[in-house]
Amino acid sequence: MATLLRFKHMRWLSTAYWFNRRPIAWECVVCGKMFAISADEAEHASNLLPPGHIQSAFNMHNCELELAKRVPEPSL
Repeated sequence: MATLLRFKHMRWLSTAYWFNRRPIAWECVVCGKMFAISADEAEHASNLLPPGHIQSAFNMHNCELELAKRVPEPSL
């Protein structure tokens, strides 16, 4: 059984990838989960902040579950 970690630090999105000087992907600074938009969506964005649907997906994700997916189960 995997041990889940409890994070007490604040988390936020950090820009991870750019396309034509526009951000297209953001990463959770705690667990590294990526959130991306299409290049077309980035070209039509009015600002450099993550769009609402990216921010919503980020707010709903669970860092503990994301990290648990990457940690192998210990063998018995």
